[in-house]
Amino acid sequence: VILTTFPFSGRRSSFRSSPMDFRGKTVLVTGSSGGLGQQLALDLCKEGAHLILVARRKTELEKTKQSCVAAGGASATVFVTDMNN
Repeated sequence: VILTTFPFSGRRSSFRSSPMDFRGKTVLVTGSSGGLGQQLALDLCKEGAHLILVARRKTELEKTKQSCVAAGGASATVFVTDMNN
């Protein structure tokens, strides 16, 4: 697990001020069927990241994937699982 901080510009849904380049990178996003995880997935796909989306709710997870693809994301793979165990 890599932990990092992102210096946001204050604009919603923007990684533009981040020194990191996500184009061509593979990013695992847990909890991506809703809330913060979903928004993070949408932001990262717009930056060109290849996403691995993980959550418990299959229907909502598939919707996140569709939104990422529609937003021009590189790719998204879904895994339905419960991270509690």
